Amino acid sequence: MAPRSIFFLNGIAALIMLTLAEGCRVSHPGQYTLLPKLAIEARVTMPTDSTDSVYAELRWKDDVIAFYESNNHELVWYDSASKPLPVRDSLIDVICKARYFGLLPQNYHIDELKKLVDSTLPIDLVRTDALVTDAFFGFTADIKYGRTMRMSENRLDSASVPLLRQVLDGSNLRSALHSMEPPSSQYQSLKVVLKTILDTTELEVRQRILNGETDDSLPVIKIIKSIEINLEKRRLERDFSPGGKYIYVNIPSFMLDVVDGDKSVLKSKVIVGTQTNPTPEITSLVECIVIYPYWHVPRKISVEEYLPILQRDTSFLTRNNFDVLDRKGKVLSADSIDWKKFSKNYFPVSLRQHEGKENSLGVVKFVFDNPYAVFLHDTNAKYLFRNRTRAFSHGCIRVEKAVELAHYLFTGDLKKKSKVIDKYIVQEQRQTLSLRQPIPIYLRYFTCEVIDDRLYQYQDIYNKDAAIMLVLYSAPTIGDRIE
Repeated sequence: MAPRSIFFLNGIAALIMLTLAEGCRVSHPGQYTLLPKLAIEARVTMPTDSTDSVYAELRWKDDVIAFYESNNHELVWYDSASKPLPVRDSLIDVICKARYFGLLPQNYHIDELKKLVDSTLPIDLVRTDALVTDAFFGFTADIKYGRTMRMSENRLDSASVPLLRQVLDGSNLRSALHSMEPPSSQYQSLKVVLKTILDTTELEVRQRILNGETDDSLPVIKIIKSIEINLEKRRLERDFSPGGKYIYVNIPSFMLDVVDGDKSVLKSKVIVGTQTNPTPEITSLVECIVIYPYWHVPRKISVEEYLPILQRDTSFLTRNNFDVLDRKGKVLSADSIDWKKFSKNYFPVSLRQHEGKENSLGVVKFVFDNPYAVFLHDTNAKYLFRNRTRAFSHGCIRVEKAVELAHYLFTGDLKKKSKVIDKYIVQEQRQTLSLRQPIPIYLRYFTCEVIDDRLYQYQDIYNKDAAIMLVLYSAPTIGDRIE
């Protein structure tokens, strides 16, 4: 990098000294009258050339260059005498402790910054300034959106530059960073647990972890990585902050919660989908319930599971209370069908199980709009709730306390039952009942959560954490944007 790209010179850089020749005035032999020496004032500035090596390997290169252009190419992390501002060291300290945020310090130039931080060479000052600015942009983007977020635009969030200016103007750095984090109480609770684990870990191990090590052989690293992955998930869903009354199912926990405000009012064990038929993550509204519902068997189940049975024994239909329907919904005689001709590619009928206590959906179904044909329902296989790992369904969620949930949604009081629901249950009569106030439902997938100040870890039943882990711990770091 050429020196002229670093320095701005004020005044005259040198003095021409005149050697007295013969005939010049002298006041005393051997003495010369010299012109007064002019002071040299040099101010370090950022390079104007965007291809300068100062801007090499920056994750947010275009944004960093644009920022300095808007700032007259002045350094921002040093004062006019090229002395580092306290906020520079505060940000570097935050980066050194990035694990407290569930992030890795090596993603924010920490190794190079440690080498340059004490240097006073002009070329190191401008490089350090660029690195710290890039680190600020990267850190704020990651705690707001997550490192695994696909960025469709090659630019920062609109709040990043104003936030940087506020910090440089004296706003509290940690408060500024906190303003970019998700508002979720679970996110904050996970951070508290992470801090406790780090602070109580043996000093040498803690330092290795803070330095960015992720080797699974390190003590406590597995639980730390699990928390970090779930912090990332919370960032990816930063706008999730439900209020009022809602139904919440954390799929790996095999539990359903009805929440009113910030209080859990009803908990129930649930059964979720298998690995091959996973329960999807959904946001919707429960608008009605069905007492003694039919079960319209999904085509995939009919073809893959029931057709081989029917080709051997058609009495399966009678024993399990199934009707066979044509494409217009007309009931057909099962004995009139040549099941041997049916196949995965040719199955011109549908199966419907009668309502009743032996129905696979049990006595109540909760309906909410979604593209997966998934819903909550009761079950006739109550014994499965005794299992600790409860991934047995085809994707729907079986609720142990389904009837209690139905009553609560109608009365709003766990101790009070709905006379309407009781009526149809006693009569064993199929009936659809609309809720006066539809209730939001959230199906989510978190393998770590904090309940009553205690950390719970769950099995990653669908192996969803693997993709996030790959990005967080194996992806290239400096100079690469997550795409």
